[in-house]
Amino acid sequence: QVYHAFTYGVPKEREGRIEFAIGRSRKDFRLRSAQPRARGTMREAITDYTVLGDIGTHALIELRPKTGRTHQIRVHLKAIHHPIVCDPLYAPKKPCDLGIPRLALHAQSLSFPLPDGSRHTVVAGIPEDLRAAYSKFPGLESGE
Repeated sequence: QVYHAFTYGVPKEREGRIEFAIGRSRKDFRLRSAQPRARGTMREAITDYTVLGDIGTHALIELRPKTGRTHQIRVHLKAIHHPIVCDPLYAPKKPCDLGIPRLALHAQSLSFPLPDGSRHTVVAGIPEDLRAAYSKFPGLESGE
């Protein structure tokens, strides 16, 4: 699985691994949390990332989750202090920047097993509502 996300701020490391267990938020039943005092069972969660580009105030990050927890990418990016642009749950007080009208997360490619044991991969093009945001990042104008 490969996802792209536009984030507030830029991670210090250009690539890395986020390894924070995820549980339920103590404050809001809709949210998950990577905080040590989260409610319920803490479940292992791992996300690898690469910063594809940045403009100082925002980054475009490629994410490759190794586990599949609810809201994992959103929770992990918030845990490293770079939540996803226009995220109503994990960055509710931040503005929807970069001209993006919705959660700035895109499933670039997804892979799944078929009954015969082979794998099928689906690759999605850049959605029209994110194209303008990609064009703000030098070298990524095509969204590739």
